[in-house]
Amino acid sequence: MPGISSGQQWQKVGDSKKDKSYSNSGGGDKKKKTLNDLPTLEKGCPLKPDETIFSQYARIMSQKKSKSHPSQTQTTNIPSHQPDGEKSPHKQKKKPRHSTKIVLPKTFEEAVKKVSVSELSSCLSDVKAAATDHYGMWLTELAANLNNQLDCQEGEFTFSKFTSNYFTMCPKQLRHWILKTLNDVETSGGADCLSAFVNHCLLCVIDLTGQHRPGYGYRVCLQAVASIHPTAVLGLTLDSVTDAIQANLTYTPKAMCILWSLSWFGFSSLYVGISLWSHVFSHFLSIKSLVPITVNYLDELVSRYGEQPECQNLSAGVFFTMLDYAYPSQQGPPVAVVPALQHKLKQHYPWFRDIVFRNAPLEEFFGKLLNKCLLLRISQPAETKNEVLRCLVHCLSLEPKCYKVWNQLYSREGGSVHSSLLLHHIHSNWGTLSHRLERQHLRSTVLAFNAVNVSFETGNARPKHYSLCDKETKRMLLVLDQDINRLPYRAIITSLIAIVIFAIITDVRIINDSVYNSQSYKFLKDSGILDSCEIVYNSASVHIDHSLSWLQLNVPVYCDVAYSAVKPYVAYTTDKLLQTAVYIATNSAYYSSTLWTSLKPHVVYTSDKLSECCVYVAEMTAVRRQHVVESLHVALRWVDSSLPHLAEFLRTYCYAASAVAQDSFAKLTAYSQGWLSHSG
Repeated sequence: MPGISSGQQWQKVGDSKKDKSYSNSGGGDKKKKTLNDLPTLEKGCPLKPDETIFSQYARIMSQKKSKSHPSQTQTTNIPSHQPDGEKSPHKQKKKPRHSTKIVLPKTFEEAVKKVSVSELSSCLSDVKAAATDHYGMWLTELAANLNNQLDCQEGEFTFSKFTSNYFTMCPKQLRHWILKTLNDVETSGGADCLSAFVNHCLLCVIDLTGQHRPGYGYRVCLQAVASIHPTAVLGLTLDSVTDAIQANLTYTPKAMCILWSLSWFGFSSLYVGISLWSHVFSHFLSIKSLVPITVNYLDELVSRYGEQPECQNLSAGVFFTMLDYAYPSQQGPPVAVVPALQHKLKQHYPWFRDIVFRNAPLEEFFGKLLNKCLLLRISQPAETKNEVLRCLVHCLSLEPKCYKVWNQLYSREGGSVHSSLLLHHIHSNWGTLSHRLERQHLRSTVLAFNAVNVSFETGNARPKHYSLCDKETKRMLLVLDQDINRLPYRAIITSLIAIVIFAIITDVRIINDSVYNSQSYKFLKDSGILDSCEIVYNSASVHIDHSLSWLQLNVPVYCDVAYSAVKPYVAYTTDKLLQTAVYIATNSAYYSSTLWTSLKPHVVYTSDKLSECCVYVAEMTAVRRQHVVESLHVALRWVDSSLPHLAEFLRTYCYAASAVAQDSFAKLTAYSQGWLSHSG
């Protein structure tokens, strides 16, 4: 019976240890066996490196270490069992080990100054000697050694801004060495090696970010690859990159570090940048934690490439992605976007549109954009509908081949709602669009539409939107026929005015060289036009004089009347203003006293300082004045002592001059007497 033991005694089921052990062991084995038989779901990252390369590299390096250190390999193979009587040397008393803690630099700037290019080069040479043809191993070893040397205490994990270009912060020698190694690998192994290296660096950055380590070495390598070969990131499957970001959304820094790393490839090439935005960044506009880096990436991309960038081989899908976010259709954008972000995307939308219109093949773009009109129903926002239709008209105005594409689509589909929408838009805005569209191409296209409609009218099977297309086609054809049959009044009038002006100028300035002698003047005078103009002028001057005299008499009167009417209101307003001023002065007495109390110490302090400054200036002035007086006394004493010497000098000079003058006068007198006697 259950519950009875082998000794035929009653026992409790829970007290039997044997039953416990049996149940635990048997049940556990069955449970483990059942769990092992169940299928498991392996979590695999879409960014997955080549394991065979790394396993081969590990085997080669282990063999190299075993050859270089044979003694260590022998000691490791010694068996652990020894005779009982002998003491094992491993069981001796252990000596305390003093662990030397490595002090890491605090910042990246301090760490990059200690990087040894010679050490990195020697390590890379060893790897090249061990793995000659495995170029991916060269780069992985380079990145690992560089990351070890750039390890520091503080790391940047926000990833929301793009101000830190760590590659440009490295020394010039290190940058040149990294670029030379990357160029050698690209030349020898091709661009696939760089793509695999980018994949490896992304994995390492994700792993280190999860460990709260900066991983600056891998960031430098990613920015270096982006600077010389930005299309290397396109070697990865962008859908797998998107899946990797979605897999790491539970820990935001991992997802942000992937976007941050990809953004540097976009900054180096506009084509890569727009492709990354369309296939990767745009999928995370609804994630609140990733919105800052997504918006900052778009702002930086627009600011780096200016207003009129050039981007060849741009696909139309990029434009449609931006159009769906900036101008959502009835189904909405691919993801929900907050209004503020949608406004910013709408600001950047013209930049994308200009790039597409300038670089993409417009005939292919026109066909895809025309098919997008199928989503535009009457319930759609008018802004979205008008933007798509404006883009279609712009394509027609830039590329005449778009008319042929439009004709082919209309003939193949037998009339469709998007063609009727475009025709209705052109017809409604014909006044502004007539000078932009080529009328001959448009007329031939509408005539072809009409022929297709006639063929369906005679047949039995009519398309769904036949009546709407036929109506818009006939309306557009009627407008084009009216333009052809209409007399160009504006051109005729402009031409006549120009001819008359040219004839008058030729008659006055060239033929007769005078206004009154010209045939035009004579014609105007003989026909009575000048007399009529003179009568009109005289009558107008008389009326103007009457009007001025009336104003001169009546304006003062009306001004007095207006002043008497306004005077009570002015007085009332003045009284109210005075009352308001008194009220403010009365109620602000407390505040003014409080303000004066708080300002009084500052005023007293300022006045004291000013008085001290005045005293100081007075003292300095007195000192200066004393120096001036002393200098004047010295000058006067020198003049007093110098005057006798000057008087003596002047006296001596005057005596000498008078003596010379007397001698000269005596000689002149003697000469004149001799001349007079000789002449007599």
